[in-house]
Amino acid sequence: MQMLKLQYGTLLAATLFCAGTLSAQAARARVRLPGFNQIIVLDTLAVRMEIPAPPEEVFPVAAAALEHELKMELTTRDSTLGVVGNLYMIKLRRLGKSALSRYLSCGNGMTGPNADNYRIYMSVAALVDPLPDKRTKFGVAVAAGAQDIQGNAKLPIACGTTGALETEIRRIVGARFGVAVR
Repeated sequence: MQMLKLQYGTLLAATLFCAGTLSAQAARARVRLPGFNQIIVLDTLAVRMEIPAPPEEVFPVAAAALEHELKMELTTRDSTLGVVGNLYMIKLRRLGKSALSRYLSCGNGMTGPNADNYRIYMSVAALVDPLPDKRTKFGVAVAAGAQDIQGNAKLPIACGTTGALETEIRRIVGARFGVAVR
């Protein structure tokens, strides 16, 4: 019985190590944000769509949508990995011309939505993947955490996305290639 436990434990550890290694290789954008106890793999959060154009045409359009349309500083721009965005930005109250509560749900306080009143730590990534026949799988991932600006007396909280930012970015990029986004 003791030998069986040892073999099972070794097999389990080897399986977990291999699975962890494989998933780490596939993950292009990983972040740690306040309010989360674990690393967030943005690849797993992406809302995706298919675009009838090759990745080398989609990538610069995605970068322009983030940088010029949404006024986002791009800190990650890697066309070989197919990732463009800002993996760690700090925002207060607004993103571009919109209140952060349009894009994020961080709960509510006495003064309204926490997304509009807390310091927001946010990751936004556009992911561009090649498909056969010169097509592209395009995805957008958003993750955020929030900290009360009154100080660190309160623990940071994880925020959820409303889906509006992902939809807006997909709509901008899709329109350039004649793809409608619902």
